[in-house]
Amino acid sequence: MEDQGKIVRFEGRIRSFRLQTLKYCRACESKVDWDQSGDYRCPKHGLLDFRQTKRIRFGRARIEAFDHDSDAFLHERAVSQLLEISGISWKHTLDRLKGLRGNAWRDEWKRIAENVNAIIDKHYILPKRAEIFNAILYKPGSLEVRSVSRSKDAPTVTSEGELFRGSRFTEADEKSFYEVTRTSLAGYTESREIWVETLVLHYKKKIGKDEIDVGIRAPLKKYGQAFHIWLRINGVHFYPVAPYRDASTGETKWVYRVYHTASWKENLKSRIDYLRKLEERAVSIVDAAGKLILQDAKHKLIEAGVPAEESEEILSEWKGGSLWDLVSMMPDRKYSVALLRGQGLLDEQSENN
Repeated sequence: MEDQGKIVRFEGRIRSFRLQTLKYCRACESKVDWDQSGDYRCPKHGLLDFRQTKRIRFGRARIEAFDHDSDAFLHERAVSQLLEISGISWKHTLDRLKGLRGNAWRDEWKRIAENVNAIIDKHYILPKRAEIFNAILYKPGSLEVRSVSRSKDAPTVTSEGELFRGSRFTEADEKSFYEVTRTSLAGYTESREIWVETLVLHYKKKIGKDEIDVGIRAPLKKYGQAFHIWLRINGVHFYPVAPYRDASTGETKWVYRVYHTASWKENLKSRIDYLRKLEERAVSIVDAAGKLILQDAKHKLIEAGVPAEESEEILSEWKGGSLWDLVSMMPDRKYSVALLRGQGLLDEQSENN
């Protein structure tokens, strides 16, 4: 079934932009090609004259929104509104094409496109200016932007459809971030790594024989993003106990989100404090799972939803032991969480997810 998308109104920033134009066959909506003789040809209807074609002008862009960059198709109306906000008349700009044909038209269009691209770059991309866009969001995460709104009271929409009325996304600065994490996680050892150009922090602490690891994906100095936070113990994922589904991409992510809104510091501290309260509980779960000796590991894997092929591979290496031994072998966090939840050991109130 064709993806109809859903209507969204969101705040975002343009990361890149290119003005483009195409001609289509009026009869079949196919894109037509221009040849060196100056004629347009449709793959279905052959040679066309100008009355059998229609031209569309649009923008191709990357827009920073919904906690990531999205590919966007901007209708001509949206392009016009962006230029008008910058003090440029789109109608007067297009008047430069009147009376031109062939190569003269194409040369002038090229100059217009270069000028428009430069204006968008100057007024939106370089200053990282935010605007309110009205669009259709499709499941792969792409956007069809119909118009641009200037309303200051418009709500900010996240990928889950949550509304932050009266608030705006902002940038999380490095100094404030470390003030929160290093204060809230005093006594933890901090380490860093890079995941796909984004900083990830690990805060680790030993409690007896066990090691707590609070992970934070931290896109600092980036507008409209979110911190992703999770807790592992001895390398096994514990919290959150259920993933969320990103409505814009369809991906499932086993993290808590703290969006870069005006209150991000308070929200980040609150989430970290919540995880710290679960430390002793996590240690007790490991202890309980270690004491539970399994008699039928295959049955437990079936209950956890492990596919037969992966189950066979795990069992080929299984030498017997406790539930924790089996949990530690899981190739995917959803199976380890399912094993622990199946025994009533790991759980979490839904409002904390």
